[in-house]
Amino acid sequence: MSKTKIRVPILEGSVSGETFWAEKIDENLFRLCNIPIVARGYAEDDIVLCQQKDDFNEVISIKEDSGNGTIRLLFSNSHSEEAQNVLQELKSIGCSYEIASSQLVGVTIPPQLEIPFSQLSNFLNSTDDEVLTGWEVAKEFTRVS
Repeated sequence: MSKTKIRVPILEGSVSGETFWAEKIDENLFRLCNIPIVARGYAEDDIVLCQQKDDFNEVISIKEDSGNGTIRLLFSNSHSEEAQNVLQELKSIGCSYEIASSQLVGVTIPPQLEIPFSQLSNFLNSTDDEVLTGWEVAKEFTRVS
């Protein structure tokens, strides 16, 4: 496996990056092996086309969409019992997650999500604001039948 960097616009023209573990598929093709936290439009298991730049494989585009979606959760404390209960509930319906910091968590929404996305949204929206202060979709998933 190797690190892959996706360049992400942060503020008015400035660019930063997020690095991922990625599995080399072919010369310039890599499968993302962890959940994007900052980069929008990417998900775990997407196959991306890269070019070598500054000691990184920089993503140019998605070559094959995995169907996975990505959401970001902002907790007051991602390690609290209440936050862990939310994460376990997401895991029970087929999602996976990575804790990026004491507040930020990335979640992969699989194409075969066991419930309607609206039900997941209602669950997140009904979670106490003292626990989950916000959430957003970073990449929509593609539901399979």
